[in-house]
Amino acid sequence: MEYHEFRQQYEQQHPASVPRMETEMNEYPAWVRYAVLLTFVCAALVSGVHTVPTVWKSIEVGTIITEGIRNIISLASLVAVELAILLSAYLMAKGVKLAYFVTFIASAVAIMANLYSVVTAFSADNAESGALIVAIVLGIGAPLIALFTGKMFVDIHRADRIQDARSRKAFRDASIKWDKEVGSAFKKYQKEHDGEISRNFMKSGEGQGVHETSRNPVKPRVKLHEVAKTIYENGDAGLSASEMMERYNISLGSTTKVREILSSQGNNGNGHLKDGAQ
Repeated sequence: MEYHEFRQQYEQQHPASVPRMETEMNEYPAWVRYAVLLTFVCAALVSGVHTVPTVWKSIEVGTIITEGIRNIISLASLVAVELAILLSAYLMAKGVKLAYFVTFIASAVAIMANLYSVVTAFSADNAESGALIVAIVLGIGAPLIALFTGKMFVDIHRADRIQDARSRKAFRDASIKWDKEVGSAFKKYQKEHDGEISRNFMKSGEGQGVHETSRNPVKPRVKLHEVAKTIYENGDAGLSASEMMERYNISLGSTTKVREILSSQGNNGNGHLKDGAQ
């Protein structure tokens, strides 16, 4: 058998040993990632609605900075501050110092803007000390919730990626080990098969004359047993049918009979050719 035929048969005989891609169970349920992301978005919006007005108030309208530009820049502060917290969390996982610095600055800006906006809103409606405490808690809590949920989302996403990479590596290592096992088995099969054919040729000698009956009266009859022996001695048993026809000047049907002779020599324990081979 050729290698691909041997491999197919070997895998059919050892189905439980064939490597298969298996995905490990996730550390977190799938819905947790989306729940954390939704929480971050909501907390970022709560923090942003206080950050945007604060930035809006800090921009003076003039000849260059129009009212429209003022509104657009104020809304852009939501992306600049809130998303900076999420994006810097990705770099924090790798221990980049700049990520911690950006996270600190973005969180500080969000907290201060929220405190200013919330305290101003509560002071206008109610001057009680309790309202001031609520304003402080809300002003600090919303940015921190956005910070922590963003970090949680990054950690969950990173854990899933590491798990997928670990599964692919395990499958690749198992496939390499399986290839080596099949290769070793095929080499062993070749040695055993070649040894049997060699012994049987020596026992049978000339053997029974198997001929190819030529349809062309000019072409002489060919002893297929001798051709098979020559092919084996030359190590050409693995040639394709067209290559064997061209090299040994035999027909397509004769290549099939030659392979049968080689196979019978390898499997027939008494070393004699099968009767009836023409």
